[in-house]
Amino acid sequence: MIRKLCIFAVVLLVCIPASAQRHIWSKQGSIFDLYGLHKGALPPSKRVYSPDHTKYLELLWSRYKGFLVPSLSLVSGTQTIEVPYDALWNEAEAVWSPDSKSFSLTGNLNGYTNSTRLFRVRGKTLQRISLAPFHRDMAGSYPPCRALNQVLGDCRKSSNGSDFNYATVAWSASATAVIMAEVPCDSLWGGIMCQVEAYELDIGTGRIVARIDAREFKKKWQPSLAWNFRIPDPPEWEGALKQAQ
Repeated sequence: MIRKLCIFAVVLLVCIPASAQRHIWSKQGSIFDLYGLHKGALPPSKRVYSPDHTKYLELLWSRYKGFLVPSLSLVSGTQTIEVPYDALWNEAEAVWSPDSKSFSLTGNLNGYTNSTRLFRVRGKTLQRISLAPFHRDMAGSYPPCRALNQVLGDCRKSSNGSDFNYATVAWSASATAVIMAEVPCDSLWGGIMCQVEAYELDIGTGRIVARIDAREFKKKWQPSLAWNFRIPDPPEWEGALKQAQ
């Protein structure tokens, strides 16, 4: 029994450093915890500075009717701009661009669902970049209605790609974000579950600079990832099964 406890303690100690780093998707990312508890003291504020240290993202807390309420802002000089994020996010990971003019927020609802937002700092305003064309491109590569054994109900509701998972993992240039797109690892999606593509997206023009398959993504961007990325099995399509029969 003592030997088993010792082994458990060693394993726990080995795991602690990895958890202490507090990265989720990107090794360059910084985590904002957004989950508000009902009781207790206000959590400390947190700042994530841009690479040139001229501005920062700041998380502050207030209390409303017993709830802790987070607010996220961009602070640049005397200017403070609210940063919008999904109210259901439990936490968000911020990654600044190398030129300090853009940043991403990737947030998660649970262990299976996450999304990303991209912002460009325009003087005293904050421009949110539309990702709709990028979402549609991913859905074009993995159309839900063609997946083998999908049980989504009306799969057409997911045909615009917005229900997939997205995470900004790095910046390949000052205005080019590297985004991992994933079909959620849920059996509802059938033969396309867990499929991954990556994109280099020019946020100035909204143009897709490069599409990267899962194998090339691992080869090129694994050093920037906060986890060991595993290449998924090939997708299975309904039409392919019928053709084989």
